[in-house]
Order: sequence, then structure tokens, then C-alpha cells
Amino acid sequence: MKSLINIQIKDNQQLVSARDLHKNLGLKKKFSGWWEQNSDSFENGIDYNEEPQSYLVQSGNGTVRKYDDYLLTLDMAKELCMMSHTEKGKEIRQYFIKVEKAYKSQKNLQNMDSYMIEDPILRAKKWIAERQQLDEQKKLSAKQAKQLQDQEPDVIFSHTMLATNHSCKARQLAADLTKMGFVIGQNQLYELLRLKGYISKHSCEPIGSKVKCGYFVVRHGVTNGKAWSQTLVTPKGQKNIINKCLHGKWDKEYQQVMTSTFSI
Repeated sequence: MKSLINIQIKDNQQLVSARDLHKNLGLKKKFSGWWEQNSDSFENGIDYNEEPQSYLVQSGNGTVRKYDDYLLTLDMAKELCMMSHTEKGKEIRQYFIKVEKAYKSQKNLQNMDSYMIEDPILRAKKWIAERQQLDEQKKLSAKQAKQLQDQEPDVIFSHTMLATNHSCKARQLAADLTKMGFVIGQNQLYELLRLKGYISKHSCEPIGSKVKCGYFVVRHGVTNGKAWSQTLVTPKGQKNIINKCLHGKWDKEYQQVMTSTFSI
């Protein structure tokens, strides 16, 4: 459809410049006189809105002048076309009717599912748009799920540990894991950590690499002439072990430990 006059869309409403309409109607009367004569029966803020100094006109020497203008609803613009009593007015009015119909049809299509559209070309375009929207939603959902998964260990750890800033014994860590649903005793936890290469196979002392990772600290001392050592799990180590246990990463070894022992 050939464009006869520029139509703006603001807040989902089609609007026309009063000065553009006056110009396209080809009226001999000046705009100010035409507007004063024909605008009395319309309401400002309902049928039109004032647009001060918004209409730009460039003269032959390049000077640009600004004029007050009005943005008209299509209903008002159609009435002004009829009031002109000219063939051009009839032509522009019919153009407004077609544009308005096409706009409403387009809005209806946006609210319709592709299978409801009869036109095969429009149906195909709508189907493509639906697929693109669905793909974007899937990507967003996957991204959000990944973010939640990444945050989950920290959330679980911060909400369930009684002393997140303190190192603890294996007995306390086993008790905390049991409260979280991962039932395990102290000795079973030691055995699980042995299988996963966290502590020595022949003692309860941690592997050097795990100490370097900051998962464990070993305290040494002498009491009554006897040397002793104590292994503690750091907050970083607690979070790492809890994450592995609660997310099924150690399920195979856990089942192996549980079937080989009887006490919890």
C-alpha cells in the first residue's frame, strides 16, 4: 500500500500531524485559519495533543523554522478529511481506514498462535517468531538453572553449617552431613575420604595436596610426654566435601563404604 501521509505510533495509538494533513489535503486556507475553524468540535487531550515547536520547515536558504503542531487521532483525522469536502479528502480518509484496519489486523496476529492464522505466509512468519521466542526462553531457563546450580553449594553450606568460619572434626562434619540427609558416621566418613584420596590409607592424616588446597589443617602437640596430632576440616574443605556428597558425586564410593560397615 502506497503511503499518502506519515502516521506515527505512540503508546499503541496511530497519530497524524495536523500540519501534514493540512498540507496533503491541498487546502488554500492557511493552517492557522483552517485549524481555528475546524478544531472547535474536538477535545484537546482526547482527539488531539498539542506539540509546541515540533514541526520543522526548512526554507530555501537553509534556515529551519519551528511551528506549533498537533497530533491527531485517526478518528479526528478522518473527520477533518470529510469536512474538507474534497476528492483528496476522500482519498486520504480511505487511506486512513485501510491503514487502521491493517494495524488492527497486525495487532490481532501478534496475539494469535500460528496455527490460528489462515494466511500461509503470515502463519509461517508467526511460527518462526514463536520458535525464536521459545529458543530464547530455553536459553534463559538453562542459564538461570546453571546459575542456581552453581550457587546451590554455597546456599546449602551457609544455611546448614553451624560454624562456617571454624574448622571442625570429622565427627562434627559427619553429624552435619547426616542432618542434611547424607547419613554417615565418623569412621565411615574417614573411609569415604580414603577412597576419594583425601586422607592417607593407613591413618587419619590428610594427603599433602589436600592440605595445600586448604581443605585440612593438622595440629600437633605433646601431652604428658606423648606427641599427638589432630586433623580438622577447614570451612573450605567442609564446603567441598558437602558439595560432593549431596550432589551424588561420591555415590558409588558411599555405597561401597555403607555395605562394608555396619555401625553408623
